[in-house]
Amino acid sequence: MTEPMGLKEDELPTAQELKEEEIPEIPAIGQSSEPMSFEEAGDSSGDEDIGGLDFDMPSRFSAVCFKAMSDGFRNFWKQVIDSNPTEWIYLAAVGVLSAFIGYANERVVMFLQRVRSMASSSGNSVADYAVWVVLSYLFILISAAITQLVQQNAAGSGIPEMKSILGGMVMSRYLTLRTLLAKFAGLVFVLGGSLPVGKEGPFVHMAAIIATQTANLSPFRYISQNPFLLRQMQSVAVAVGVSTCFGAPIGGVLFSIEVTSTIFNVSNLWKCFYGSAWSIVIFRILHEIAKVQRIDHTDLNETRFGPVLFLFVLLGIFCGCISALFLCLFLSWQRLIKRFRLQDQWRRYILISIAALSIGIVTYPMKSLRVPDKTVSNDMFDYAELEEDHWKWSSPIVTLPIYVGCKLVFASLAICLPVPAGCLTPVFAAGAVLGRWFGECLHGMDPNSIEPGIFAIVGAAALCSGVTRSLSVTIIVFEVTGELHNLVGVLLASLFAYSVSGAFYRLSIYDLILRGGGLPHLPKINSEARVAAELMQVDIGYLHATSTYRDLEESLCTFGYTDFPIVDQETRPKLIGTIPRHIIYQCITRHIDNFIRIHGFSKLPREAQERYNQYQKEGAPGAGDTTKAHMMAWWEEVYGNMITNVESTPRTLPGAPSSIVSPRQPATPLFPAQRETKLMKVLRNRGYGGSDEKKLSRNTSMILNTAKSCDEHHRAFLRTVSPEDQLKARSPHRKRRNSVLSSGGSTETREVEPAELFQEWMGKSINFTRFETMAIDHGPFMIMDETPAQRVGFLMSLLGLSQVFVVNRGNLLGVICKDDLFKQQQQQQQQEANDLSRGR
Repeated sequence: MTEPMGLKEDELPTAQELKEEEIPEIPAIGQSSEPMSFEEAGDSSGDEDIGGLDFDMPSRFSAVCFKAMSDGFRNFWKQVIDSNPTEWIYLAAVGVLSAFIGYANERVVMFLQRVRSMASSSGNSVADYAVWVVLSYLFILISAAITQLVQQNAAGSGIPEMKSILGGMVMSRYLTLRTLLAKFAGLVFVLGGSLPVGKEGPFVHMAAIIATQTANLSPFRYISQNPFLLRQMQSVAVAVGVSTCFGAPIGGVLFSIEVTSTIFNVSNLWKCFYGSAWSIVIFRILHEIAKVQRIDHTDLNETRFGPVLFLFVLLGIFCGCISALFLCLFLSWQRLIKRFRLQDQWRRYILISIAALSIGIVTYPMKSLRVPDKTVSNDMFDYAELEEDHWKWSSPIVTLPIYVGCKLVFASLAICLPVPAGCLTPVFAAGAVLGRWFGECLHGMDPNSIEPGIFAIVGAAALCSGVTRSLSVTIIVFEVTGELHNLVGVLLASLFAYSVSGAFYRLSIYDLILRGGGLPHLPKINSEARVAAELMQVDIGYLHATSTYRDLEESLCTFGYTDFPIVDQETRPKLIGTIPRHIIYQCITRHIDNFIRIHGFSKLPREAQERYNQYQKEGAPGAGDTTKAHMMAWWEEVYGNMITNVESTPRTLPGAPSSIVSPRQPATPLFPAQRETKLMKVLRNRGYGGSDEKKLSRNTSMILNTAKSCDEHHRAFLRTVSPEDQLKARSPHRKRRNSVLSSGGSTETREVEPAELFQEWMGKSINFTRFETMAIDHGPFMIMDETPAQRVGFLMSLLGLSQVFVVNRGNLLGVICKDDLFKQQQQQQQQEANDLSRGR
């Protein structure tokens, strides 16, 4: 920078001197003045600061930072409030409840294992052997009995089921409280019996049940009413379950995405991390209160680049081959069980008895097989030598491969049993032992540069990656062990194990369970089909303006659609909208209710009664509405008893002849104030409220309000009934006398059977415009008949659709259902198996 007026920097005046110097007056125009020199202003010094300006830079900077932080926090909190804070509370509740369930499971399992160890430590080897085998067998047998008697859907891993549900498949009774109870109790006794199974699958299933049932509570009911949002929360529950099992929130989220999600919504990622963080925090707090088994952090040396990385790659290839062998064992057990039908209702106990006794007999002599998997992993990850008693019965070169062989054989068999069972934890332990054995062999050759504990970590990650066909297991290993120094080696071994295992089996263990168990899923679209028209079903069960209630029944029995199409006419039908299946059940049920109320039949024909019970069950309200529905049904009973003796006066219906009167109507208002005392008397006799008058009054008010809505609902349906049907008198008899015209023009009376009258009633046409509560969707998902077949599969997976309608210029051509595609794939596989057996 050039200096002004040729002066040097040290000749410039200071700020303080300029301030103290008298400012000269500016001469007017035309006046002369001598120029002022800088020498007269005084000497300058460039070393002095500008403190005379009174500018405090640090305090101003702090104020700006504080204001920015406060504004950012205010904006963040505003976004939280605007984005529905109940969703944050819901995610926290799912994480906290899952952590409590996981911790309770750990404590109960530790108690059962302690009881069995104490019972089998009397000192007599033969008696201890027998007690160990018998207790193991009893625990596993109790687990199987609980699973069968309480809820059979609690058997299995849980991850394949959640993959099917997240893929858009409808699976009833998989996410109920009864299934949660059976899953928890069954898993406790299975682990207490030392069956080599994992906990990640059952934990995922239980977390998904917690998420689904919590969404049915009144503050979060909007989640259960939105299928897309509910599926997002179930995906969060999968991540929470894995995180609770391993204590790894990041790896748990990535593992849930990689294993269960065909297509993942990225905007749902923060929800997964948020719920997993809550579960980990609560689980760690509970762990500090009372210790449970967990994998400890390691402190191993860092591996340098060099020949050791080649050894990691070699170990990864070896683990990939062992992974393929494990999948082959699982498929062999699965085929054997299906061949002899050992999963039938009572034959399953034969299978469980054989498996439990065999595992118990082999496990007791080998002390290492009696040790929990987490303890085995801690022993393998330690840098010290294996000095524990359960590893000293022979040389590690001999004991470790025997452990791996027994563990993988028993684990592949245990997964096939009809009990709650996961597979990742035993595979993780077997991989750690396999890697330790590999490291021990190399350590004998070069004790100075080879550390066996590092190879144990690499083997655990590689074997799990090969079995589950996922690389996110490596992140779980890093979080669990805290071993980030050897990241490159673990990733290399996992990649090679993943590739080698995929060369033998392209499907993971969870996909094999999914297909072998017959669980519904979206199969791979047939490569021969090019467009949607080649995939659709032409035989469609649609509804139109002239459809009757009998047509509704036939459509429900014939087609398994979740949503039935509504068209304008039978010829060249144009798609107008869709109506859910459970709404159709409710419509038929209400139509039968109107038949009973109008015609006065106390009982329907037997066939009609069976169908009526089925429709009530299938069209029942969702969880949360059960109490209201029960109170409405109970009110009809109470109200019917209360108005039996009420005097009624004839009332002429509008537009009807004066000689024809309406059915019996109460002369007084429907809900007068004096009847509340009678209702309170009935409530007190039935035990509602007891002697508490406030509680009794509150229950009475609730029932009256519910009954009013029920009565208004009833009157709305009576408006849909023709006046001729309303004018029919009620009768307690099973037969009615109807007046009909004879051929000669005279009137004759004949008796009409209830079955005939009911068939006539069910033959009435449906007026869709009068059913405002039917929730007709006027914008269903439609595709053109020329849409590529691969795009159809992508859209169904992305949006979680169970069916799509194929149209051409609005005309309905057919429907593509996931269930139909799944059945077609099963038939094709069965045909290929039959052709292969015939060729042999």
